[in-house]
Amino acid sequence: MRPGKLSRHLTTMHPEHQNKTTDFFERKASEQSRKVVFFDKHTHLNNTLLKASFEMALLIAKAKKSFTIGENLVLPAAIKICEVIHGDKIVDTLRSIPVSNDTIKRRIDCMGDHIKSQLLIQIKNSDTFAIQLDESTDLTNNAQLMVFVRYQCNLQIHEDLLFCETLSETTKGIDIFKKHLNFRKIGCELNLIMNDVVSMVNIVKTRALNTRLFKILCEDMGSNHNTLLFHTDVRWLSRGKVLKRVIELSDELRIFLREIKPDLSALLSNEKWMCLASYLADVFDKVNELNVSLRGQSTNILVLTSKLQAFNKKLSSWLNAFNNGDTSMFTSLHDFLTVNELLLTTSVASVITEHMSSMLQFLSKYFPNLNINNEYNWIKTPFSTSLKYDHIPWAIKEQLIEIREDSTLESEFHEKELSEFWLRRQQEYPLISKAALLILIPFASTYLRETAFSQLQIIKNQHRSCLTQHSLEANLRIAVSNITPDINVLCKNIQAHPSH
Repeated sequence: MRPGKLSRHLTTMHPEHQNKTTDFFERKASEQSRKVVFFDKHTHLNNTLLKASFEMALLIAKAKKSFTIGENLVLPAAIKICEVIHGDKIVDTLRSIPVSNDTIKRRIDCMGDHIKSQLLIQIKNSDTFAIQLDESTDLTNNAQLMVFVRYQCNLQIHEDLLFCETLSETTKGIDIFKKHLNFRKIGCELNLIMNDVVSMVNIVKTRALNTRLFKILCEDMGSNHNTLLFHTDVRWLSRGKVLKRVIELSDELRIFLREIKPDLSALLSNEKWMCLASYLADVFDKVNELNVSLRGQSTNILVLTSKLQAFNKKLSSWLNAFNNGDTSMFTSLHDFLTVNELLLTTSVASVITEHMSSMLQFLSKYFPNLNINNEYNWIKTPFSTSLKYDHIPWAIKEQLIEIREDSTLESEFHEKELSEFWLRRQQEYPLISKAALLILIPFASTYLRETAFSQLQIIKNQHRSCLTQHSLEANLRIAVSNITPDINVLCKNIQAHPSH
């Protein structure tokens, strides 16, 4: 600004200062600059406290804890730690972090909405996606419908929760469709044995005195275990572990039940009953192994089909070997027969043979096209010399031939994951890449669904039964999602206020 204009402004607007010395104006300028610095520091501090509040809320949501834990435990603990290590110099700053119940709730809701918006953007940019849905009842008897999505992003296949909503009316097949793989039908005689085992376990586990006495007995006898395991019909694959433990503690259990339940104690001395119970423990243990192998992320239909094919072939091999008198594949049964120098009776063998045959029929009924996996060998092993691909359309076949003749792609195929290899071919070979991804992207297991429902039961417990649906979905999303909220972006959109 020109000196003449500055002089006129001083004379017109501030006549009381027109005769002041230069030192007066320099002092005023210095005071003004200090005020600006103080304001910047205060603003920066508020933004830092806001970010700390978001970070704490994120940890609380991932741990699936109540909103009040921030102000009741986390912040007081942080203050105490800082007092011990650093003294009082930063304690006042920590006390200014906003972590009240309502604040943490708002932070989590905000991060949940942010993750959902990022997820929708990624899905819109994905050429192909698949959904999986299921329904379960929460603590307050609300039918919670969860929808999951599997999509491509950054040359990888991702899985995430799309949304969680309550079903206000019915939950029939028209509302939701679901199927379950299980081997629960085990035959009348084997089912009676399973009921006997459950009765034995309940006698020990449902009475505190019996539990303590049985523990003392096991310790006195030098057992490897001193307690039985509970069986729950909801998580039916626990059968294998329950049966295994009963077989391992059969001597201790027989002695313990001798006076309390002599009829059940007698079963543990019955050779046929022990043979069938040992077989059940072994076969459920093998089914457990299959079930665990079918779980997990980054899997696909081709991998799981191969595992089911392998189990089907193993089951056929076990049946053939068993019919030839070999029981070594069933370790508990084999050990029981060997230790007691017994031979397998015809009645026991017929029950076991019938059960294995029914399992084979179950697999063929529910998975009639297990061999269809061979039709997609061009996806799993495109460079195999014995690959047959006459059944695929010509447009895809031509691109497959070009890929097979490219030695650099063959090297890349052995270095990359299957899904990433085909995702990288989208630009150069779009037809065959799309055909491969239509097989690789669909959900192959219920792992994510089971995980999410387990997290739901932890989040919405008896102490948090009044959670709103929006907060429930936000907490659940943060707990199961692989997308991390951008806290810096969220802080820019919220005005910072320190705690008072």
